[in-house]
Amino acid sequence: MTPLRTIGLVLALIFVGLLSLFFVQNSARTVDLSYDLHLWAWHFKQPQPVVLLLAGAFGGGLLSGLLLPPLWRLRGSGGGSTLGATGRGDDAWA
Repeated sequence: MTPLRTIGLVLALIFVGLLSLFFVQNSARTVDLSYDLHLWAWHFKQPQPVVLLLAGAFGGGLLSGLLLPPLWRLRGSGGGSTLGATGRGDDAWA
């Protein structure tokens, strides 16, 4: 096992340990969640667990981080872009 892999494994174990500690400490804690846009208001009927809300936010960020960059690359390859994706020599950064 290389030293870099060992350091990565130790950091991953620390991260999992901290995450599990957060789960144990906040599993019984709930929050009353509402959203008000002054034209439309929305409210959960029951309080929601903090861990569930955090997992939903993390999952949404992970999903958008995995899906949006490929979609941006597809949109940029349709032509008409003057940024480095065209392969022409008129861009100083290409």
